[in-house]
Amino acid sequence: MEQNRNAVNTGDDQIQDSTDLAVQLSNLIGVAVIVGSFTVKLPVIKNVLNNKSVLGLALGSLYCECLALTCSIMYNFKQGVPASNWAELASVLAQNGILVGLFWKYSKLEFRDIFTVLSCFALMVYAMANMDNVNGENLLWVLPLTSTIIALSGNVPQILTNWNNKHTGALSIVTQGLVVAGGLARLFTTYHLANDMMLFGLSVFSFSFQVVLLSQIYSMRAETDRVLAKLQTKKSD
Repeated sequence: MEQNRNAVNTGDDQIQDSTDLAVQLSNLIGVAVIVGSFTVKLPVIKNVLNNKSVLGLALGSLYCECLALTCSIMYNFKQGVPASNWAELASVLAQNGILVGLFWKYSKLEFRDIFTVLSCFALMVYAMANMDNVNGENLLWVLPLTSTIIALSGNVPQILTNWNNKHTGALSIVTQGLVVAGGLARLFTTYHLANDMMLFGLSVFSFSFQVVLLSQIYSMRAETDRVLAKLQTKKSD
């Protein structure tokens, strides 16, 4: 009997050790993802600045990504999820903000339109911040679902734009590769740290679309190089 009890205790200890190791590994991966996130959009920003063009980028996709990131940040913050599991979202949001600003600059968007977009965004952020008390009800669960729907609404136009153009313009394979790698790592950390299977399932679904974008950038790279070279020649003339 005593031998069986010891065997059970040993098994429990091994399970606990495995769990602790997974949590520690998740924390380390989380830190690595955060550090890497500070450069994830820089190749795209560099392409836009070098070409002085936002060719291949979809403004609607950028708007959707900014909104989806904000939803995710607010949800994780309100739920008390460790910052190591979502801080990279804030970094990517800031870089997306720079891309939106460059899009406004090179597309010569009117100030009235810019003001309208910023006003709507501010109102939506205010609404998100109060989702935990809507007529006495906690509706925070709506945020990750909304984030996924919005993100897909952004990814689909970009995927269709790439398909119709037969090239991916200013999109960078380095950036998208980092997004996919970071997304894969984040799936691991979300599973072990967030303890939220709905969030994990939505993350898997959203991740699949990032893989599609990466495959487009890779498969269309030859035509993309040709189009960008032609654009540079026109600017030189």
